[in-house]
This record gives sequence, structure tokens and C-alpha cells, in this order.
Amino acid sequence: MEHSPYRIGIDAQAIGTNFSGNEVYIKNVIKNLDRGSRFDYHLFVNKNFNYAGDFTGTDWKLLEFKTRSPFIRLPFEFPGLIRREKLDLLHVQYTAPYFADCPIVSTIHDISFEHYPEFFTKKEASLLKVGIRKTAKEAAKIITVSEYSKQDMIDTYGVPAEKIVVTYNSIDEAFRAVPDPARLAAIRGKYGIEGDYVLAVGNLQPRKNIPRLLEAYKRIRLENPDIRAKLVVVGRKAWMFDGIFQTLTDFPYLKDVILTDYVPQEDLPLLYSAAEVFVYPSIFEGFGLPVLESMACGTPVVTSNTSCLPEIAGGAAVLVNPLDEDEIAAGIVKLLRDPKARQDYMARGLARSQDFSWEATGRATSEVYASVLEERRARRASKPKAQAAAH
Repeated sequence: MEHSPYRIGIDAQAIGTNFSGNEVYIKNVIKNLDRGSRFDYHLFVNKNFNYAGDFTGTDWKLLEFKTRSPFIRLPFEFPGLIRREKLDLLHVQYTAPYFADCPIVSTIHDISFEHYPEFFTKKEASLLKVGIRKTAKEAAKIITVSEYSKQDMIDTYGVPAEKIVVTYNSIDEAFRAVPDPARLAAIRGKYGIEGDYVLAVGNLQPRKNIPRLLEAYKRIRLENPDIRAKLVVVGRKAWMFDGIFQTLTDFPYLKDVILTDYVPQEDLPLLYSAAEVFVYPSIFEGFGLPVLESMACGTPVVTSNTSCLPEIAGGAAVLVNPLDEDEIAAGIVKLLRDPKARQDYMARGLARSQDFSWEATGRATSEVYASVLEERRARRASKPKAQAAAH
């Protein structure tokens, strides 16, 4: 017997926040979900601080939060909206509302706060620990973005392996090599970049390891007088970024370090394509999207040998210890100086970037919804039989 479409709620608040990975993830998952007759989607947005223009004027139902405060939204406003909309399932990123009248699917990208609480404010680290542990325990299913993150949650939280589904991130089709010299010259001009440059992309926060990258860059310049490449760091100020600016105090090559702040998404493929080398020395990641973005643009990559990054790089990047400034420097110099290694990593990176697909991620996410809902339906159908047997 046909039943009406399941009502799926999706927390889409990250869209429009310019908050890198979380925004890219949910926007692309939503665009690639199963649009057949079995699901009716409701997107939760917050006009106080985000933009959902991609989904206005579509058949998606947009539901607006009135508050920015998670202390009001999670215990009060969100549960009320779930009841009002009679949702069959809710998909969130990280922390679920405190009460929900429907099963929860949560995408937990990583649990870096469990291993590096010092990278967060004390308040934020404690909120994440409490909220995400509770969500991981109570969610019907957890989606994560790498096998590393899955194993980390199994080991740290004791979550059963069958409860966690890995759906890899992917890259937008816009991330392709740009061969047009005029466009590359224009992007250099826009951000005041003269000559060759090494590129880093990531919000300014402790996990991205920018102070060590700056020290590595200083060593490269001191030990290799012929290397004049600039260092361009793309990313908005996120939190606890004072260390970056402290490192830049009395920095001998300050005029060759360019901090762009946030840049529009359409500028990123150009910035990747024009760079000599891309470096991503992050201390801990759940996925590490910029690694793939750079590979897809034909720029060779230096990244960390920790957390999920070797898994995502798949042998197509120079791997370095992110805690060792000499190793970071040596990885960058290798790709700047060795044309053969450079060409090899460019080719490997292009091939690796083709292994990921948002379409596959959207499809897999829809199947997670379906499996949770079918399990719930089967349990409900078996209850009357069990009660009848008891009588």
C-alpha cells in the first residue's frame, strides 16, 4: 500500500555562514538528495545569519528559526518546530535538539574537540563534548565523512560500527584547472599577489596550524635565497587566531605573506590554479576538502600525515608531520624545486580527485534516511503483534 511521503527535516543553518566545510557539505548533500516521491523535505534556516537563496523559489519548504542562540534553539525552538511540522526524521550536523519526536540522523564530521580541547574555548569544548556525545548515543544513525572518523567514534564513544555510515565529501564542478592566463592574472591583481606563491586555505583557527606554516615559510626563505614565492593564506577569522598574528609580529618576510580573509567561492578555483604549491598542514581533520579542491585544479599538494588526511590524499600528496616545521618546509621545497615530482603529484592528484562524487554522497544519504524510516516502520508494525501475544 502506498503511503504519503516521509517528512524529512534538514538543519541547513550552515548555508550562508561562510563557514567552509560544514556549509559546502550540507549545500551539496541537499542538492543531490533523492527527489523522488518518497520524501518531502523541510529545510531549517536562520535569516539572522544565513542565506538560503539557492533553495528559495523551489519546492523545498523553508522553516525559519527566530533565534541565533543555541541555548534557546536546541532545547525549545527546534523541538517545537519538529512537533509542529510532524517530521518523520531530522538530519542535523553535529548536535541534535535536546528533545525530538522523530529519529535523528547526525553528520558528525570529526571529534577533534575530544583530542585537542585546547583548540577551542573552554566553553565551546565542554558544550561540544556534552552535546555531541549525547547526539552520538541517541541518533538512529551517524553519518561521517571518512573511515578515520568512523573508527575514531567507535574507539572514543563506543558507538557500534553498524550505526555509522561513511559518505565521503566531494568537490564542486567549478574546481577545475583554469588555463586562461588573463583570468589568472586578474585574480593575482585582485588579491595583490605578485609572482609565484604557495597557497594555504582554511579558516583561521588553531587546528589549521598556520603559525607552524609561517615558521616553515620563514625557514624556506632563510635557507633558500633564490626562492621568492609569496605565502597566500585564504580564510576568515574563526576563533583563537591570535597566535597567527603574534607569529607575524617582527616577521622578516611580512611583505610576502598575504592574508586574504574570506574569499568568494568562485575565486577559489582561480587561486588554486595560479598557485605553485598548495599546503594544508592541519593537525586534525574529518575530511580535508581543500586537499581535493587543489588536486582537481591541477596544483600539487603538501598535507599532514595525521588523522584522515592520508586516507583522503590516497598517495597523491606529499605527506609531512604537521608538528615539524622542517618537514613542512622540506615538502614545500621539494615541489617547488623538483619538476618531475611536481608533474607526478599533479597527475596523481587530478586522478585522485575523480574518485569522489557529491551525487554518490547525496544518494547514500537518502538511503540512510530510508533505512532509518523502514526500521522504524517495521518496529511499529511488530508492536501490535507483540502486545497481542502478551495478552
